[in-house]
Amino acid sequence: MWRIFQVGRSRAFKRIDSGRNDSIIARNWRERGSSSRSIFSALSILAIVLVSLSIHFAVDLLGRPPKISWDWEWNDFGVGSGRMKRLLIVQESGPGPVADIMVVTSRLNKAYARKWGHDYVKITGLLQGNEAWHSTYNKVQILRLALDAKDKVSSAFPSYEFVIMLGADAVIVDLDYDLQQMIPKEKMIAINDNDLSVVFLNLSHLKIRALSQQLSYEAEKSLRESTTRDGNNIFISLLNASGTKYDHIKISLIDSLAGKVIKHFRKPLNEGGRKDDWLKENSQLISRALEQIVDAVCYQFYPKCEVI
Repeated sequence: MWRIFQVGRSRAFKRIDSGRNDSIIARNWRERGSSSRSIFSALSILAIVLVSLSIHFAVDLLGRPPKISWDWEWNDFGVGSGRMKRLLIVQESGPGPVADIMVVTSRLNKAYARKWGHDYVKITGLLQGNEAWHSTYNKVQILRLALDAKDKVSSAFPSYEFVIMLGADAVIVDLDYDLQQMIPKEKMIAINDNDLSVVFLNLSHLKIRALSQQLSYEAEKSLRESTTRDGNNIFISLLNASGTKYDHIKISLIDSLAGKVIKHFRKPLNEGGRKDDWLKENSQLISRALEQIVDAVCYQFYPKCEVI
């Protein structure tokens, strides 16, 4: 009887000890789980803060909204931090199929920039507005940003003497030609024609700030009133209305696909609407044609198109 009592008592204490151990283990797991959840919560909060800060800095410090992609290639490394850079080559497009065309042409345009030591930037998206055709306002905003950089030494956007803006389908085909010959130094602006596939700007001209302010005002007014007046139309209208002396770039240099220095597509006269809409509708055919041009020129100037 006594043996049975001792065995039973031993088993009871084992169950009690086992229960205590289980309780301790469970409490440890709860504590670990609570600690893990605390760590996870802290990491989640940190991630949210970092994302918020990245968006804040992308918008406020760089002045660029997140709906814009900036693809910079730096080639101008002149001595002296205070020296103004010579020329910025800008190529821009709204989002979508037209941007795919720019992927083709940018290969040669970057090669030209590298050869001559000019900075190049490819801008994809909308600098102003929220509809695809609002990309026509990009030139207005690029001019404003370039002038702001010229006036403010601390600007994140570098300072340049000249800016040349190229459309998505515009491609530089003569890598030996100095683009700065396209605009006399006393002129404020030089363009190809009304489609503004090639726009050359002299940022040191005395009247260019006034033009930029007028362009910005008209663009904001057009967006505010929800009109369909695009940026190119505003640009040309202001140039003509103000009597601004501007040059047409020598036609043989930029005559559509016959251009000796810059080639681009000209929208057929029987086609209505904007050029960007026409490029979008025919993007695959245009891309294939431009690929052949780019490949031929890269072969001629080999290995200038290759990134070393």
